Parts: sequence; structure tokens; C-alpha cells
Amino acid sequence: MKRGLLILLFILISACSVSAMTVELISPSHPPPIIYQDRTTPVEVTCQATVEGDEELDNVTLVYLHNESLDYFTKGPGTPDSGEPVNFEIDNLINATYTWNCLAVSNDSVETWAPANYTFIITFTEASADNNAPSCIIAADTNKSINEDTGTDIDSDLGADGGVHCTDADTDPITYSISTQSGKGTFSVSGGNLSAYPEANATGEGFATVSVTDGTDTVYFDVNVTWDAVNDAPYLSTVIANRTWNENTNSTIDLDDYFSDVDDSSLNYSYTFTSSGTIDINVTIESDGDAVFTPSSDWTGTEKLTFTAYDSSNATATSNEVVLTVSESNGTSANTAPNIDTYLPETDPTVSLGESQAFSITKSDSDGDSMNVTWYVDNVIQAGETGNSFTYTASVKGSFAIKVAISDGQASDTTSWVLTVQSAQNGSSVTAPPGDKGLKDEVSACGDGVCAEGETSTGCCKDCGCPEGFTCNERTNKCIREKKSSNIILLVIVIGLFVAAAAGGIYFYKRRQEKEIFGLAKTPIKTPPKKDGGVFKKEEPSKKPVTAKEAVKQPLKKAKTTNQVLLKKYILYNLKKGKSFGQIKKELLKVGWTEEQINDAYTAAQLEDVFS
Repeated sequence: MKRGLLILLFILISACSVSAMTVELISPSHPPPIIYQDRTTPVEVTCQATVEGDEELDNVTLVYLHNESLDYFTKGPGTPDSGEPVNFEIDNLINATYTWNCLAVSNDSVETWAPANYTFIITFTEASADNNAPSCIIAADTNKSINEDTGTDIDSDLGADGGVHCTDADTDPITYSISTQSGKGTFSVSGGNLSAYPEANATGEGFATVSVTDGTDTVYFDVNVTWDAVNDAPYLSTVIANRTWNENTNSTIDLDDYFSDVDDSSLNYSYTFTSSGTIDINVTIESDGDAVFTPSSDWTGTEKLTFTAYDSSNATATSNEVVLTVSESNGTSANTAPNIDTYLPETDPTVSLGESQAFSITKSDSDGDSMNVTWYVDNVIQAGETGNSFTYTASVKGSFAIKVAISDGQASDTTSWVLTVQSAQNGSSVTAPPGDKGLKDEVSACGDGVCAEGETSTGCCKDCGCPEGFTCNERTNKCIREKKSSNIILLVIVIGLFVAAAAGGIYFYKRRQEKEIFGLAKTPIKTPPKKDGGVFKKEEPSKKPVTAKEAVKQPLKKAKTTNQVLLKKYILYNLKKGKSFGQIKKELLKVGWTEEQINDAYTAAQLEDVFS
């Protein structure tokens, strides 16, 4: 177990070094594939070492680690030319996850690993003796790259006419299902269609393994979808209410309270008057997003305008028309806000991908004022939706805030729902559970200062606050991580102390090792038994300690543990004296050591040298 940890640490440390030699891991590829095979077929692992300049490639060794037991194993070394792939076959594997890398050694004993480890997963398939497993031909590209927030049919037909053509020699019925999936998005198989849907505003890769079974045997194929980031235009998150104030005074609004951008881009603003004739209100937009309205001296009346927000890519969003009214100083009569009387559904609904959900309200205004209705999805105004009802069709998995706002031009009222969209289950839909809410005053809106049922810190941090280490972004209403530069400084100090302690331990370990190498150990070493006439003859111990150099000159037919340790020390000792591994190997072969014993001891010597 300790050796497994050491080899992984060694690979990470070696990746930081600079060498004229590079190592590339070729297959199994990354991200980690699931390898389905029978128990008798070995796994082939391929890597490649390239040497530049005057150096020459001496050998390449495969090192792989069982991720659960942390036992590591080696294959090789192989002796390919520079730039030539080298293949290793691994057999006797079990169902498990393995991490692997390749170590390349030059003729000057310079060592280089690939900069990152790869992994693969072994899963055995058991075939029935009297059944033919299904067979699949991949005739189309199952790796897709599309824009974010876009679903895709990876293959519209998995049968004979599709890009993935699966058949069964026994004409057994074939069933498809998702075996495993990871990364971004959700994969599903329904009615012979293989599809992938992303999470809202998510970018990156999604992976899935599709199983194909005839009821007895199962085969698999992999699919991959990459959702590419695209610029999201800003949007009007809240309707800008009409403004009324007294003459000879200014009025100010913060445009950042009304416009948002999911990319968190810094927004710029402009305005356009929609009134005709002379304009008697001057508008100044400050760098912080404030819009200041300054009427002409002693002027009263009404002007109309709209605001436009721009992101760094010049994508835009335009506000509703805003009415600016400057009244005489004695004021005007009070206005009564409109009211949403009832709403449906009465609880937060849940639907499956592809289903629709209807929302509706009834409203009133005691002043008899006309009312405007605006519907929102995740604070984005739904263009053209100005009636008392709205229907949302679920095309992306996730949670979505559905909100409706009514306004009489001076005051407003709102209500909202959290719509949950989940994966389709074999084509069946999932309906929302019945609830017991029936009155509007039991439903709280985000921003009212009360963290009600259905509100969370993720979607409404203004009401529900944020976890420790996070702060609420007032503009986006989302929790963001606090910057803690002091933690970085503390981490650097801890790492420095750890490195210093490790260096001291390594120094004293090397001093002790040198004593053992030069024969200063107090315990005498027994020489191996000699065969005399088919009988092993027992010998007495040496009268003086045997040094590492003397021990390796005693030929052995079968390696003993103690002699293998001395062999490792002998190789390490001569490497430090400047000898190449090739020279050492020739000397050892002459005195009776086998090539397998020498290679095993050399690999152990390399690992010990790194941590000594």
C-alpha cells in the first residue's frame, strides 16, 4: 500500500521536472474508458517516448496501480526507438479501476514520466455457451459538440437504419439502456432514440455507456457530448416601474437592479426617449449603473424612454417603456397597488423532460387602473406573454423560477413558483405531488426578507442567506465564494515546513543506507546453499559481514529476498558512481544473475533513489 502511494507521488513530482525527453500516453484513452472483455483476453496499453537532442532512448517501463488495494505493478522494460509507440499486454486483471503511467529512461539515465496519470476500468462480460451476443456497428459519429443549453439526438434510430446498427444473430429482441453516465447533461434512451440534454447554462463534457442486451448477453458502446460555451445576452430581470417625483428635484434608479447577465459580464447602458417634441428631463448614466433624472427648472410634465444594456460582446437587452412624471410640489393623490387574487398551480410543480406546465392568475385594481402583465423564466422576460396565463415546455433538466408581475404604472404585485424538470423515466411522466396551499398570502416572493418553503440560498440568497465562506451577490441574487488570500499564504507556509522536514528525514535515511551498502551492517549475511550431487549442502555463515558488491558476485539459480535487496543496493551504488545501467547489467549477467532479477532490482532502485 505504501509503495502504491509512493509511485503516485513520484509521478506527480516527476511531472514538474524539465527534460529533453517527453512521454505520451496513447491508449486506453482519457477520459477513463470502461473496458468490457472476457477473462482470458489481456488489456493492451500503449505509450510513446520521444527524445530530443543528443540523448538516446534506453527503455520504457509501464507502471500501473490497483486503485483499491494501492498495489502497483510493472511491465517491461521495452526498448523502442524514439517516437515509436511501445505496447504492453496486461493479463490476470480483476474487475477494478487501474491508474497507469510510463517511465522512460535515456542512455544517460535521465528519467521522465508522462505529465498526468491515465485510468481505465475493467468489467468482465460473461457469455453464454449456447447464445450469440448482440453485435453493434458504429456507422455514425457518437461524439457530438454543440452549444450550451441545446439538447441533441445522438442517434435518432438505434435499429437497422440508424448510425449505431445493432443486430442479434439469434434474432432475439434487443433492449437498450444507459449503463453509466457522468459529467454534464443527462442521457436517455426512449423508443429507440438516444438523446442528451444539458443542465441549464452548463458547459463541458458528458459521457455515457449504452448497454445492448438480448436478455442473455450484453455488449456496450460509448457516447460523448461536449457543450461549448456561448455568450449569453443580458436580459431585463425586472420591469422598470414608472417614476413620479416633485419638480426641481432629481430622481435616481440603479439599472443593475433591473438588468442581469448569466456570464456575470460588466454591463453598459444607454437610453432612448420615445416622447415627441422638446425633452425636458436630462438623463445621466453613472459608471456604477445609476441613472439620474434631472428635470428642467420649474418644469412639470411627462416624458417616456427605454433603457438598453450591453455586455462585452455587444449583445443587448432593452427595457420596457418607462414613464417619468414630474409633478407640482403639492403632490398628487395616492395610488393603490394592484393585487393578484388567485393563482394556479397552488404548489411548486414537477414535470419530466418534454412535458408542459400551465400557470395562471386572476388580478384586480381598486383604483380601476389598467394593468400590465409580465411573465418571467429565471428572471428573463417572456416576450409576447402578457395575458393571465402562461405555458412552459420543459426542454432542459433543472429547477426554474417562474414569476408573474402585474403593474398599474406606479405600483406592482408578483407571485412565483419553482418548476422542477427531471429526466423522463422510460417515456413516463412524473406529476407534481398534491399540496395544501390555496391562498396567495401563504406564498413568499424572493426579496421579501423571509426564507419561505421553496426558497434556498442557491436561488434566493437575499432571503435565505449564504453558507459560511460565501457572500450574497445582490445583483445576481446568487452565493459567491469569498476571497481568502490569507488561506493561500498559510498553505504556502505549511508546504514549506513539510518540505523542510522531508529533506531532513531523507538526509538521515541516506546516511544509514550508505552504511548498509558498504558492508557496515552488524548482522552477517548467509550465502545461498550450494547444490552437491542433487542435495543442498548447508554452509556456515561468513566470518565477516558481506558487502553489497561482494554479495552480487555469488551466482544464484533462484533469488532469495535478502540477496535481491543487496542486488538493488549494488545497482543503486554503481549508478551513483556514474556507471550506466547497461554496464551494470552486463557485469551482473556475467556472474550469474538473470535478466528478470536485474530488471526488477533496477526498478526498485529507481524508486528508492527518488525518496532517499
